[in-house]
Amino acid sequence: MSRRPPEIGGMYSLKVDNLTYRTTIDDLQHTFGKFGDIGDIYIPRDAYTNESRGFAFVRYFSFFFIFVTLNNTNCDYL
Repeated sequence: MSRRPPEIGGMYSLKVDNLTYRTTIDDLQHTFGKFGDIGDIYIPRDAYTNESRGFAFVRYFSFFFIFVTLNNTNCDYL
C-alpha cells in the first residue's frame, strides 16, 4: 500500500540542496524545526536505488518561518 501525498496547500517550501545520501527526515526536523512549525519534509528518492537524490523540501506553515530560517543560518552549510 502506498502512502498518499500530504496536503501541502497553504504551506511554503524551502529547498535544501547538497544533502548527504544518509540525511533523514529526523535530521532535517532537528535542524529546521527550531525556526518554526514544519508541516512536511519531503526527500525525493531515486526510483531504482531508493537512495536520496541529495536534496529535500522543508515545508513551513508560514512564509515567515522561511525568512527566519534564512536569516539565522549559514546558507552554505547547515
